[in-house]
This record gives sequence, structure tokens and C-alpha cells, in this order.
Amino acid sequence: ARWLTGEKGEPPTFVCTGPTIAEAVLTASALFAFAGRPTLTFDLAALRASANAADAIAACELIQRVLGIGLIATPLDAIQDAEPRPTDAGLVALRELLARSPALALVAGPSPRWREATAERRILEVRSDPLPASERARVWRQMIGEPVDERVVEALADRFVLGADRIARAAAIAHDAKTIGERRALAVGDLYDAARWVSNDAFTATTQTADLPYDWDDLIVPAEVRTRLSDLLQAVELRPQVLGQWGFGGRLGGARGIKVLFAGASGTGKTMAAAVIAKSLGVDLHRVDLAATVSKYIGETEKNLDRAFAAARRANAILFIDEAEALLGKRSEVRDAHDRYANVETAYLLQRMEEHDGVVVLATNLAQNIDEAFSRRMHYVIDFPMPDAGSREALWRRMIPPEAPLADDVDFAFLARRFALAGGDIRNLVLDAAYRAAQAGDAIGMRHMLRAVMQQFAKRGRVPAVGEFGPYAAMLAVAGDGNAPPRPHHSASAEALAAAAES
Repeated sequence: ARWLTGEKGEPPTFVCTGPTIAEAVLTASALFAFAGRPTLTFDLAALRASANAADAIAACELIQRVLGIGLIATPLDAIQDAEPRPTDAGLVALRELLARSPALALVAGPSPRWREATAERRILEVRSDPLPASERARVWRQMIGEPVDERVVEALADRFVLGADRIARAAAIAHDAKTIGERRALAVGDLYDAARWVSNDAFTATTQTADLPYDWDDLIVPAEVRTRLSDLLQAVELRPQVLGQWGFGGRLGGARGIKVLFAGASGTGKTMAAAVIAKSLGVDLHRVDLAATVSKYIGETEKNLDRAFAAARRANAILFIDEAEALLGKRSEVRDAHDRYANVETAYLLQRMEEHDGVVVLATNLAQNIDEAFSRRMHYVIDFPMPDAGSREALWRRMIPPEAPLADDVDFAFLARRFALAGGDIRNLVLDAAYRAAQAGDAIGMRHMLRAVMQQFAKRGRVPAVGEFGPYAAMLAVAGDGNAPPRPHHSASAEALAAAAES
């Protein structure tokens, strides 16, 4: 600031960098404010697109010399091309301004590429690093401006890595929600919603924000799985205490992230569990889109993964990688270029997970295909088994909404006992039965359920025998029902099979 007032001679060109452009602009504004100089900020992206860029820069220079203001140019990335165009009039004019301006601050994001545009100038970088959790908590208290449970403030500071500008916006949004709701005090939910909202400007084509419609009651899993999920939730909630107050963060080094592996057959609740954890923590769930991430071109998969991790961290979301075996395959002996680059992708993902400061959840149906190095780095490995008969009955019942018409003849105990299905299969079956019932204008009955089960068998390429439907086989052979199961391929009669099944 003394440099900008002339106390230390001719100032260099200042480049303000930070985790986000907005935070870097805040730093640049503060720099000029300390020097007692008003500022003019101009948009380099709009400037680059303008046909009158040179005139605009000349006008900025004139205003600066007449009024003695400071210039803030942002974002510097906007004037950088993969192949620079020396005939670009705007870029040429900006370089001339760099050579003449007595007080100029260029603003760049976290990318180091800004050095390319300033290589010929005397530069002083003013870097604003991400605020530590203790500082974020202090800013939250200041911006909230009213008494709030200290545990809520610490949780917000830990789960949402925001700069002062975004914390201020979040607090303002929460206060607006309080005003609209005519409440006397801020609601905890309003603070979390506002923090999520200001985090959601981190869009990337490699991830999708998942819906979070589920609660703990919707998750039907064995008691030991529920206990481990509860342990995971507590670990995230207690990070400020263990890593901060107890000092483990300094001892462990590296990132504060938590890495989790969900393993189990398809439909056993892995995706639902990730959604429930995210909803319980009040954060978003970013699901990696494998189709947009995995590329046949060398190096592109790593770039896409980096974008996914960066976006999840900026959005303060849980990063969820489903079908993780596609990315975490075991490293093999290098026999050709394909093996070498496949091993590079796996090693890069290992490194990126180590550096990530948030929560990463990997889900796989084929745990045996995952490289052992990933398993060793996981804080939690949770196996999701196929549900037993009791869990299956609870799943059947839970899948029926209270407002759906349900016939009295539905035998949930029989369906759960006779058909060993995963939760995802049961969800599909109930929905199929509901559509069948709606088409017939009936309540959802046992006949619709059985026909849906029969269709599920057909999808798997297995022909169901009549005996598998026990005393309800006759429901599938009513007149006009074109979905009756075929006769069994052996000499025993259907009646004998049904009697044997029942016995």
C-alpha cells in the first residue's frame, strides 16, 4: 500500500491471486483501500470480445491519470489463448497499459498461467490463500451478527471452505430467509442452504449434482452397516475437534479429507447411503459422470478427474464415484503403451485422492478388481451385503408410499421369503406393479406384484417355474392374462410342485 502512495518509489504491477476470482478481487480492492485510492474495475472477458478494446483501455488510462484512481483488471485468464494472437488489438493495448500505468492490479484465479501474460513486467504477486477453519468460523460469527450455537458455526466453517466474500453472501441470504419466514432468529437450515447455494457456482461437465430425497429411515441395511455409516458421519462432524483442537491435523500432515469405499452387489444401498450421508451433513453430492470423465485420449481422463475434484472442493460437496472399478483397476505389468497409461490413470487418482480435502465416496460392485493401494488408503471400507428375508420384507413395505392404493391380498412376508432380491430390484418391481395396477384401474395387488417378479426373472434370462410362486401361482393363470409363466420343463405337475414348495 505504501508503494501505491509513492513512499517506496515506482510500484510494480500487482497480480492478486486467490482460490477464486471473487476473493482475488477482494484482495485487490483492499490493497487500494489501504493506499486510500478509489478503484475502477474492468472486465477483461468483455474487453477481449469488444471491437473497441483499444479505445476502452485508453479511456481507463485517461481516467486514471486525471483522477488518480487504481485500476483492477479481471480475470487475467480471459486474455490468454492456447495460441496467442499477436494481432489482438485489446491484448496489445493492455500490454501498453502495463508499461505505463502507475497503479494497476491484475486479478487471476488459482491458475499459474497468468505469468505468461506478465513475463516482461516487474510483478509482485499478492496471494490470498484459503482461510483456515478457525478464521472462517470468525468470519461466520461476524457476518451472522446474532447468537448462534457455536457447534453450528464450527460445522459451517469445517464443511464449507468459503472465502470472506462468499461467507458474507451466505449470511445475507440466510438473513433474507429469516425475514421472509418472519422468524426472530436464524434457522440452522437457512444457514446450510445459503452456504450450499453460494458454493454451487462450481459447475463442471464431469460431475452431476445428485438429488437427496432419502432419509435414514429409507435406508434398510444390517445393523453393522448402519453403525459404520454412523461412524463415518461422526468422523466428518468431529473433524474440527480432532484435527483442530486436538492437534491431529498438524501431526498427520496432508489433506483433511476422508476417503470411503462402499462395496457390495448392485442394488444393496450404496448410492442411497451416500445420499443419506450428504443430506445429514447438509452438503451436496457430486456424482462423477464416467461417460464424460473417461477418455480414450492420453491425459484427458486425468484432466477430467482433476476438474471433478476441484469442482467438488469448491462446491464443498461429497464426491461420489460409482462403478469405481472402471477407474481404480489393479495396476498390471506394463506390456504395451495401453498398460502404461492405464497405470498412470490409477496412480494419478491415488495422488488426487490423497490431496483432496473433502469427502470422497467410492462405490463398486467388484471390490476384488480394485487396486490394493486404494483399499489401504481408505479410512472406511463398508461392505453392503444382500438383504436377508427380514430386511427384504421391510424393503417391500417401505417401497409402497402411504398414498398409494394397496390391496389386502399382498403377502409381503411371502415375497420376501421366496425371492432373494436386492433393494434396487425390489424398487423396480414395486414400480412395475404400480404401473400394471394403474393401467388396469385397480389397487396394487398380489397379482401385479407376482407378474412384476416374473418379468424380473425374464430380464435375467431365467424361466420361472410355476412352483416358485407357491399358493399364488393360480393368480398368474387367470383368463385373459397373457403373462402367465410357462409350464415347467419336467414331468411333475404344477399342482405337485406347488404342494412341494408349500411343504
